[in-house]
Amino acid sequence: MIARSVAEFVRARYAVPLHMLRVSIRPIGGGLESEVTRARLRTSDQTVPKRMVVKTLRGRSRRAATVYELLRTNPHAPPMPTMVGVHAGHEIDHLYLEDVGPLIAWPWADVAFGIEVCRALANLHRGAIPADCLTSWDYEGELNQSAQETLDSAAVARDAAGSRYWN
Repeated sequence: MIARSVAEFVRARYAVPLHMLRVSIRPIGGGLESEVTRARLRTSDQTVPKRMVVKTLRGRSRRAATVYELLRTNPHAPPMPTMVGVHAGHEIDHLYLEDVGPLIAWPWADVAFGIEVCRALANLHRGAIPADCLTSWDYEGELNQSAQETLDSAAVARDAAGSRYWN
């Protein structure tokens, strides 16, 4: 299903006939609120990127497209993948992003790099997005709910032998 959505997006965005396009999809780990896949695109049209990342957005994660758009137009936003486009559906949106690939497998091993990432995130939260742009987003409420769900899961988590991890 995602391959078909990607093919339709590429057809509409780049005017590539479907019979001239081959799409292969591979899931990428790490999406916190959405499914993330890497799409490899094969076509003779040189304007079409060879790869892109596709985020499948459902429910409250659908606001990600709005956040990307706000960041894209903000001169103080940190470096980020280019937003290629968005396809808004009835219940599911697809956010198409430039595939920049990982610089290093585990960036947190480099303390200086980790500090810079945290600084960039702090600056982002200090004002890269206007406070009134997502007025319906109860961030604190969602964060509390997510924390409670994590604690509830941890309370019943067991290892392969059936022992609880935490008491």
